[in-house]
Amino acid sequence: MTGRLAVGLLLTFLWLSSEAAAGFISLQTTVTCAVTERGVKAEVSILNLGDEAATDLRVEARCLDVSRVSPARRRLEPGETWELSIGLDPRPDRPGAYPVQILVDFHDHKGRLYTALSYSSFAYEEGTTPMVFSEPVVLELKDKKRLTVPLINKDQAPHEVRLRLVLPRELAAAAPEQRLRLEAGERREVSFELENRSALPGASYPVLAFIQYQSHGRNHLAVSENQARVARFEPFFKRYRFHLLVAAGLLMLAVLGLELDQRRRLKPEQGD
Repeated sequence: MTGRLAVGLLLTFLWLSSEAAAGFISLQTTVTCAVTERGVKAEVSILNLGDEAATDLRVEARCLDVSRVSPARRRLEPGETWELSIGLDPRPDRPGAYPVQILVDFHDHKGRLYTALSYSSFAYEEGTTPMVFSEPVVLELKDKKRLTVPLINKDQAPHEVRLRLVLPRELAAAAPEQRLRLEAGERREVSFELENRSALPGASYPVLAFIQYQSHGRNHLAVSENQARVARFEPFFKRYRFHLLVAAGLLMLAVLGLELDQRRRLKPEQGD
């Protein structure tokens, strides 16, 4: 009976330390924009690279202060692509380059909400060559974390810069936009406080930084594609799986040894 208990303990530890296979959804979003007589048309292509279907999908396109949400798609199977066009009429007030952000809302089979973030840009009347840039940043995120965006002005003139973060719904920033003056050749770090609303442990999320300024009557645009990696939480039994298995094995051997010792002691008594 004692030996059976030891084996049961070992099997319990093995079960607790094992991981159940789970499906995942990974949406690859591609966006291209073109200027038309009616405004801007965003051509969006969404491919499900995962092994689980995405459900209740909607696409929101936004440019300047104009946004539009697509009709819902009920289901996107693994390996399936959803292609759609979204028209916008942002009406820029001057020539130059402008960003279009795309946010895809979708759900898994348990009804949990996720988002996929992407972007594109278009040239209105004439293109521009930006001289204010930022290097991409990779941030390790827990509950709250400060994201520092390094800006550099490579122009020979100062610029009034508008820096705006674009986030998936799983993340939030208390003040996602800042305005600052960069002198010629100046390099400066701009910080934002990020908060984890519903981001999954171990997952990575895009954090876009739209950098815009006006010069010579035109709007200039640069985009920094940053990443926020959410710290992975490991359950107790997973983190100490090896130690628990060793302890369970030693315990089983000790219990079996005691049982064998008891049997040896009982044999002479039975012989008498």
